[in-house]
Amino acid sequence: MLEFIFNIANITGLVVFAFVGTIKGIKERLDLFGISVVGYATALGGGTVRDILITKKPLILFSIYDVLFSSLGILLALLVFFKNKNEIINTKFVLYLDAVGLAAFTTTGNLIAYKYETTLFGVIVLGILTGVGGGLISDILVRKTPTVLKEDFYAMCSLLGGIGFIVIFQFSIEYALFLSFLITLFTRLIAIKYNLTVKL
Repeated sequence: MLEFIFNIANITGLVVFAFVGTIKGIKERLDLFGISVVGYATALGGGTVRDILITKKPLILFSIYDVLFSSLGILLALLVFFKNKNEIINTKFVLYLDAVGLAAFTTTGNLIAYKYETTLFGVIVLGILTGVGGGLISDILVRKTPTVLKEDFYAMCSLLGGIGFIVIFQFSIEYALFLSFLITLFTRLIAIKYNLTVKL
């Protein structure tokens, strides 16, 4: 059951973040190769760094599925863009998709931490890193200030999701994963809707 949950969350995160990263590359007027690099980095970056930290072989080197699902996200983004042009860039649609990706990858990070028996701090760190790592890398690639450093309620949403996971994982790991996903998703959606920030 846990592997099924991981696979669903991982596939969701890969497709969605590849889509979001591709749109980011398009907005920066990169060529097709550059757009693809940013798409793959967004989808695969966080999970790869997470795997390296826990001395686990990165999935992208031993499973073709992560790359395939990321490629699907890139292709979908290109198709949607060519059909809608600026409409897709100038709406909050991409932000909402990004929220789904953040929630999905936070959940997979929490689960990997649980499976590798990290500390509770490790659960939080791997959840956040998996959720925001790819976006951070892709922001650096396009020479932007990483979203995670300028939007308080981005990584914070992943943090809250991890806390939700920790609160109940001893009672039910499945419910803990579900709660982590919901908390991360809804706090991020609320942050987008109300433009929440605690900037100085």
